[in-house]
Amino acid sequence: MIIGIPKEVKNHEYRVAATPEGVRELVHGGHHVVVETTAGDGSAIADDHFVAAGARIAPDADAVFAEAELIVKVKEPQPEEFERFRADHVLFTYLHLAADEKLTRFLVDRGVRAVGYETQRQSALIESGERVVQETRHWDEDGGRTIAGRSKEEAHDYRYFPEPDLVPVAPTDDM
Repeated sequence: MIIGIPKEVKNHEYRVAATPEGVRELVHGGHHVVVETTAGDGSAIADDHFVAAGARIAPDADAVFAEAELIVKVKEPQPEEFERFRADHVLFTYLHLAADEKLTRFLVDRGVRAVGYETQRQSALIESGERVVQETRHWDEDGGRTIAGRSKEEAHDYRYFPEPDLVPVAPTDDM
């Protein structure tokens, strides 16, 4: 599987979707990882750290999206990223679809298989990207499931996307 990690474009978002250690695990699992150049700069992770972990650096977001099957991001896609998505992409990121009708309609209409971190158990977040793709392909084959496991008809009815439960998180040294 080819996993793409583009630079985040949302205003004031400086995180990157994977660390070099995470890239190393994905590569060790047999995946190819493509990281957009400078994607880690906001997190003080230089391109050469991703390369040392086995990633290939792409010159821009267009190259990442063109090559990748699975797009892994921190935040929801921004409107300037929409045209980069293809129907054969799987997106793994925070989505918060209940608050964003435009994004929800875009993902459904484009046919992007999207999995929101907020809809997954913590253990699911550490599984490989391949498992995520297999599960979303199963949704497609089993009743046309799409965003968050909803059918296209359900996805257009925004009542099916309730506000996510807010779970208090104790601050850690990493925050």
